[in-house]
Amino acid sequence: MPPRQLRGDVPPELDAAIMAALAKEPSARPRSATAFRAAMTGVVVCSADEGGRAKRTRQR
Repeated sequence: MPPRQLRGDVPPELDAAIMAALAKEPSARPRSATAFRAAMTGVVVCSADEGGRAKRTRQR
């Protein structure tokens, strides 16, 4: 099940990277950790700070 179906706030780029990494067909998966990292570059991730306030960070 795609992450966005469980949590609508998952960025589409993150959803796509995760689904590619979990692909049943090995040829559809990233060929290396470096390729997976490249897919994650630029993904915006939301998290909470210590006070519970949402903050957005961009993966580099």
